Amino acid sequence: MRLLLTTDTRGGGWTHTLELARGLSRMDVDVTVAALGKRLPPPSRAALAATGANIYEAPFGLDWMLAPWAELADANRWLLRIYERVEPDVVQLNGTSHAAMRLPGPLVAVGHGCARTWWWSVMAGPPPVEWRRGEEILAAGLRRADAVVCASEAMSAMMRRCYGPLRRMQVIRPGRCGRRLKPGIKSTSVLSTGQLWDEGNNLQALDDAAGHIRWPVRVAGERRDLDGSTWRMRSVVTLGELDEAEMAAQMRRAAIFALPSRYAPVGMATLEAALSGCALVLGDIPALRETWGEAAVYVPADDSAALAEAVNELIEDDGARRRLSAAARQRGLAMTPQQTVRGFMRLYEQLRRESATQCRYGQQDRSAMALEGLMLRPRWAEGVTSLE
Repeated sequence: MRLLLTTDTRGGGWTHTLELARGLSRMDVDVTVAALGKRLPPPSRAALAATGANIYEAPFGLDWMLAPWAELADANRWLLRIYERVEPDVVQLNGTSHAAMRLPGPLVAVGHGCARTWWWSVMAGPPPVEWRRGEEILAAGLRRADAVVCASEAMSAMMRRCYGPLRRMQVIRPGRCGRRLKPGIKSTSVLSTGQLWDEGNNLQALDDAAGHIRWPVRVAGERRDLDGSTWRMRSVVTLGELDEAEMAAQMRRAAIFALPSRYAPVGMATLEAALSGCALVLGDIPALRETWGEAAVYVPADDSAALAEAVNELIEDDGARRRLSAAARQRGLAMTPQQTVRGFMRLYEQLRRESATQCRYGQQDRSAMALEGLMLRPRWAEGVTSLE
């Protein structure tokens, strides 16, 4: 089987892609990854190359950024050229707006977050008017997809509320390899991670709480906002962006992982912390409660005093902290990448069987795509991997 897999190079979606590529390679799937957004750092690119995947990357804007519509059109043309070279049996898109291209064959859209669900979760309302075009593109892509996959029932429900009924919605939980992430000798420290500027991560609340927490609080993540400004924290120690190995080392040492999220469509960082033996203090939102149950402490996302109190209680109670750590790791070990891969493989095979019996697109449709301009040579962005 040949799979074309798009990915966002930022956040948990990237880690999910890496684990999926590792697992699929063991099942004789020929994976091609088209990475959009920020350029892959050398360690990330090397980790993906080690899976045997074919890699293309381009610094096009992503559909959750502020109105990147011209770049999205160029990205679609670029993806179509990759599609024509690879001739995949299945396409899996982590940027759901690209599904509106009407590529032939089975198409899976993965709901790893979008502007509409982010706004409703973080701002408790719809996106501003300038996002209306983006909402229409995202909705068209989701309706076009043969299947829509989410990481939790909570995210699936949110997608339905925001976009209405979607075809073949399915929950496939992300997994992480327990052999790669293990507890170490724990230090007296609290760890968190995420893009500092993303209000969905709500790291400002952690910064507000850090001045009242008895242990030092360290935060790893990108500090530069999309507009180029740099976010600064008053009370936490910022570590900057870390690669996979550096982040794993920080998690091995941290006793507590605190992330008061308002929005957690994937939750890979929390899974990594659990596997690393951290006690979890999380934002009280449905997706996190669904995933972690009684293996975490939950606090209201906007209550920094409650966050500080919850963390301090675990600092003072070694027994409670160790019990919570063990419960989180046990729950995390059940979320294996093998289960994730098997879930996607079942979906791919089902869609391929249906596609073989229902020839949905013929030569006339491909001509229509050409008339729409999708077959045109893209305006190559600086640094785009050439297909020539």
